[in-house]
Amino acid sequence: MTVALITEADANCMETVADVMVRHPKLCHEDSTVGDVRQLFADDHVHAVLIMSGTRLLTVIDRADLGPEATDSAPAARLGRLSGRVTAPTAPADTALQQMIAANRRRLAVVGPDGTLLGLLCLKRSGTGFCSDENVHQRQREHLQQRITGAPVTGQYQGRPSDRRCTPILDHG
Repeated sequence: MTVALITEADANCMETVADVMVRHPKLCHEDSTVGDVRQLFADDHVHAVLIMSGTRLLTVIDRADLGPEATDSAPAARLGRLSGRVTAPTAPADTALQQMIAANRRRLAVVGPDGTLLGLLCLKRSGTGFCSDENVHQRQREHLQQRITGAPVTGQYQGRPSDRRCTPILDHG
């Protein structure tokens, strides 16, 4: 039997999900409606909507969860699920990457043992790594510039601003 030894230097180089997650994802409150979620999914960068009660993640909604029978005024918290859509912050990032690619999943919510949302793991469109907080901030800056100047967004990170019920998890300052 061959045993692979991991040196201390190797261990220090191994990234966890917590190391690569986006720390300030957009969130929706538990009183959000299906219509609110549909508005968010109009942005092709949005692959999952996180519904929260305080700091606790209630559900993760994918586009496929929004069937035609769901009316815009219905509570969004009744849709989606957590199973298969969350990961622990201590999970190895490379393992999460392979699992996301195998499951054709672009987003995983990162939650603590008590269900507290810690962040969002966002697989890049290329499938070669994860989006960073800086990527998200760049898109926000481009949208702010668009609102000020009226010029179309021309950068790599295009999308639509969120509605009033969706907010950053923490202050970006």
